[in-house]
Amino acid sequence: MRAALAFTVLAIASAALAEPVKKPPVPPGVDPGGVLIAIIGEGVDYTKTEIAARLARDGEGEIIGWDFIDNDRRPYADGSWVPNNGPLAAGLFLEQSSKSKLAVFRTPVDDPASLVRAIAMAGQTRAAIVVMAAADTTTSSLLATISGKLKDQLIVVAASASSNFEASALANMLIVAPCMPAKETCVRSQKLSDAVEILAPFEFYSSEHVSGVPVNNLTAWPIDTAARIAALAARMLAVEPGLTGAELKSRIVALAKPSSEGEPKPSHYGIIEDPAAHFTGK
Repeated sequence: MRAALAFTVLAIASAALAEPVKKPPVPPGVDPGGVLIAIIGEGVDYTKTEIAARLARDGEGEIIGWDFIDNDRRPYADGSWVPNNGPLAAGLFLEQSSKSKLAVFRTPVDDPASLVRAIAMAGQTRAAIVVMAAADTTTSSLLATISGKLKDQLIVVAASASSNFEASALANMLIVAPCMPAKETCVRSQKLSDAVEILAPFEFYSSEHVSGVPVNNLTAWPIDTAARIAALAARMLAVEPGLTGAELKSRIVALAKPSSEGEPKPSHYGIIEDPAAHFTGK
């Protein structure tokens, strides 16, 4: 069963004025090994057994990650349903890439400085893949800064209708978004940034519950698409461990299908109809 948890950035106006967050301790564990993926967003529910077992850890069993809102090593999200967020994103990582582990960084919304610090820390962990959601304040200049700090990693950015950055075409950064399946093509939102490079169809879920509420016929949010593409990259790395971020991007975009003849170009490289269908078993 997919883990139900929110993943994108929390809206917090002022961490200093907020009530202290009562967060559970991280369950004890050991490093599971595998491809290291850094997720930057609102945190994960690490109390779930399937999540705790896949957290990257140091030699003393401490998780590799940080909460930039509370300034501690408990990047926790309670997993409750939040509209427009990606409640299943981390679960998608783990389900679609069995040989991977997670480093988690929780950052405040609309704070580029915290995002850059999280990116720098993710780089220090030597994460092979970094995933983040684009906020309203994300700019092309910020993306270029992030790309420069992680020259060897693949950075997967989830774009949404609120993304206002322009096309970046950075060698080690892949900007993705969901689209709605329609006949033999996939229709993107007209509001999506022109920077979008890869689209993947919305994935519909059933028989899942979030905070006790059935989740039937719900579509994946942008961050979930980024999770599916990042899992694909991790499976590629399981086959070819030496690939750089730029090489991973080249291989991923080569899997994209161009739009049907006569259809408007949906993204720079096209559509990957089912990311989970490639490099299976890894």
